[in-house]
Amino acid sequence: MLGTLHLLNRSPLGSVIRATLLIESFNGSFRDECLNVNWFLSLDDAKEKIEAFKDDYNGFRPHSALRGLTPNQVLDRHLQDPNFSNLGWR
Repeated sequence: MLGTLHLLNRSPLGSVIRATLLIESFNGSFRDECLNVNWFLSLDDAKEKIEAFKDDYNGFRPHSALRGLTPNQVLDRHLQDPNFSNLGWR
């Protein structure tokens, strides 16, 4: 098991798996918290509601995958220090 964890942490395949897991997590949140709870009356209405979801998701909610920071906080810290990574993997 330890060898498998090491492989997932350090290999290109591990990076793909982690990215896939993060994307699937976002897709589930987007579906459950935006698409399933809103009735879109027009394309402009859909854009507004999706933008509001995006702002909340990126700006106000801490993410466990980001060790308790919001995506905007991670971006801000990375812009200040390009070597910043709170993810523990690169």
